Amino acid sequence: MGRTKSESFTTPIALDRDLFMRRLIASLGHLNEGILGSELTGAYIINVGLSMGAAIEEEYKRFWGIDRSFTLDEYAHVIVDLKQKIGGNFSLVSKDPLKVVVSTTSCPFDTLVRQSPSLCFMTSSVFGGIAARNFGYAKVVLQKRIALGDDGCYVIVHLQRTPEALAAIGKEYVPDVTQASPDIAEQLHLMEQVQDLRQQLGESTSRWEEVMQGAAEAIGAFDLEGRVIYANSRWRDLLGVEGEEVVGNLFEDLVYEEDHSSVQQALKLASTGKRVGGHMFRLQHRDGSLRTLRMSIGAIRDDRGHIVGVLGIIRDITQEREAQRLKDELLTTTAHELRTPITTIRGLTQILLRGIEQGNVFSQAELTKRLQTIQRETDRLARLGAELTDATRLQTGSLSLHRRHEDLCTILEELVEIQRDALDFHGLWSLELRNSEVPLPVWIDRSRLEQAVNHLLENARKYSPEGGLILIETKRQGDAAQIAISDTGIGIPEQELSKMFTPFFRASNASSRHFSGVGLGLYLCQSILQAHEGSITVTSREGKGSTFLLTLPCEVQLHGESET
Repeated sequence: MGRTKSESFTTPIALDRDLFMRRLIASLGHLNEGILGSELTGAYIINVGLSMGAAIEEEYKRFWGIDRSFTLDEYAHVIVDLKQKIGGNFSLVSKDPLKVVVSTTSCPFDTLVRQSPSLCFMTSSVFGGIAARNFGYAKVVLQKRIALGDDGCYVIVHLQRTPEALAAIGKEYVPDVTQASPDIAEQLHLMEQVQDLRQQLGESTSRWEEVMQGAAEAIGAFDLEGRVIYANSRWRDLLGVEGEEVVGNLFEDLVYEEDHSSVQQALKLASTGKRVGGHMFRLQHRDGSLRTLRMSIGAIRDDRGHIVGVLGIIRDITQEREAQRLKDELLTTTAHELRTPITTIRGLTQILLRGIEQGNVFSQAELTKRLQTIQRETDRLARLGAELTDATRLQTGSLSLHRRHEDLCTILEELVEIQRDALDFHGLWSLELRNSEVPLPVWIDRSRLEQAVNHLLENARKYSPEGGLILIETKRQGDAAQIAISDTGIGIPEQELSKMFTPFFRASNASSRHFSGVGLGLYLCQSILQAHEGSITVTSREGKGSTFLLTLPCEVQLHGESET
């Protein structure tokens, strides 16, 4: 089957495909099949490709009956014909005496090298080696890398040392590369290197696993069916179970039922290669509570760029959402709390000014009543401002205490006397104090403690029916002094007791009945008690009343009379 000149570029050379493949595979028999099919990279893959190129070149020259170098057309024929023979994922784009361009969409010798990484090393080494031996020079330039998911990957094989070739970044192949396949000893040496690389990879994987497990967010990987194939330890916080217990479950089965559809759509979108960020959904914790989560997900690709799953990074935003809800409620409630006294003050002021302008004479009683109302509403604004200021100081840790030696019983007697006068003035409630029979020495900031007790008394009065009893009891309990303040008011729903000292939280029965307040008072009371190394707790029955128990240490300060 001899030839003396190159044939037309458009006419592939006819060969018996089966015979060609048998001869080609036989000529590659000196390559260890295990190595050829393994997941090796870099230089060794190039060696494999060079060996394959040498075998391919030898078989074509044998079939064509030539013992010389290929012409440009014959070299191009090899590329075109080889594509048909082995079903390679490469195509000849163009050829001229300076360069040949070959496009490829994946590892072009998948049918022979099975799972070798698709980094175009095969295309480079096979066609680069053939060109170097037949044209005296070859420099191969990879324009894109398949493994990175690039589309339109192609390889330029420069056949001469042109300025373009010299300036390009690529690999030069030299004519003396005739036998690229390593011998048995070299193969064993290369395999030792591979084992070292795999050991290093294992160590890197171990470190990576430590990073994943220690991440602040929950990380999960899902296959294309939506089944969990990996979950780090943070899932324990989301669901109350270990990450290993999550693996194998369908992700949608873990999601709150009402959010199934949206999560399915997000996973489906990510499985098409699109990134989904900020998707919110809910999971139900083992304790029955719902957690609100924000998830960012993207596709997982294999070495060939094929999508094989979805990776999700999930953040628990339950507390953030609750804080935002409380903030919104605060703004709404504060606006209402400000609007009511301001409207009253403005209205009464306008009445008084209009009366003066018109020469009206107000009676002493009428004038006193209106001025007292203005003063009361002004005090209400002042208290609201003070609560907001104190709350800000607590958040920044700048609320100071000025402590002194005090007797708790004496403080309560004086405070109750003032409050009783105010209550008797309204004639609607009764206030009773049952003081301890023994002194209760404490080291406190009196003004701050009175602020806490006054707030609890105001709450008791506000939430109690007319004629209700407000009872204060003091006693010593071990090394602690206790104050119990009880009322017969509306009480607190049992399921809300644990939230009563949360900033800006208000019981549902207080909000529904339109009692004034922004939900800071009890938070301030708790903060004041904690600043004194004390505590405050509450017991209540809805519709029956509440009891707040304040506990302070009985102790003597030995380092002076004041502490900040």
